[in-house]
Amino acid sequence: MQGIDASVDLVEFAFESEAADDVTPVVAVRLARQSWSNNVRLGLTGALHLEDGRFTQVVEGRCADVLRLAARILTDSRHGAIRVTAFRALAARRHAAWTVSGFDLGAVPETTPRPMPANLRFLQARAAARALERGLPAS
Repeated sequence: MQGIDASVDLVEFAFESEAADDVTPVVAVRLARQSWSNNVRLGLTGALHLEDGRFTQVVEGRCADVLRLAARILTDSRHGAIRVTAFRALAARRHAAWTVSGFDLGAVPETTPRPMPANLRFLQARAAARALERGLPAS
């Protein structure tokens, strides 16, 4: 990730990848939940999309946080044939929150807790993030 100074306040990391063969619908939903939980907690914004076995993702946030996330993604066995499409400094965020779309929630067994439907912001986490920003304990 040459060319970006770690002191840069805001960066964007974007990539495309093929889902590994062992990424079942349940594993994909788990990945979506993990990305949502981690990214909201870190104050990252962007989008994760799954279509025809291909992930596309854009992440915006503090450079140090995005660099750590990019390193994890680039070594994650659930992603194959990764192609980085952007890593650059940003003057301002282009995404207001973290969104997820394209995941087959109907394929997840009823015993597995379901996330909110695709393309909806995860309101519980957003409320928790706001509480943390205000210095209140998250419920």
